[in-house]
Amino acid sequence: MNPNLKPWKPGQSGNPKGRPKSSKQKLAEEFLAALNEDFKVHRTAAIQKLREEDNSTYCRILAGIVPKDVSVEVVRSVSTLTDDELVSYLSEGSGAGVAEQADSAEGNSAVH
Repeated sequence: MNPNLKPWKPGQSGNPKGRPKSSKQKLAEEFLAALNEDFKVHRTAAIQKLREEDNSTYCRILAGIVPKDVSVEVVRSVSTLTDDELVSYLSEGSGAGVAEQADSAEGNSAVH
């Protein structure tokens, strides 16, 4: 082992002044500004090319943009279901509350 190569003492840094404050932030801001300018010019073509050439990345980006707490509610009136659809829906167990709603107020909307 070379005697000139000594490990740092606990709490001692090899670069005591460290990275200049905000240098990383400045780089990120400049990169995002350049990316924004490029996107303003090529947005439609870039999106189309990504969708056509790398669909999985395209979908991953879309999934990242959509808020995580999206709530979707599907409403369908019981009166619009055919008898076969209603029987099928109830037999799957997914319409547990629909039968009660249909009995109590025929034609009201049911959430499923």
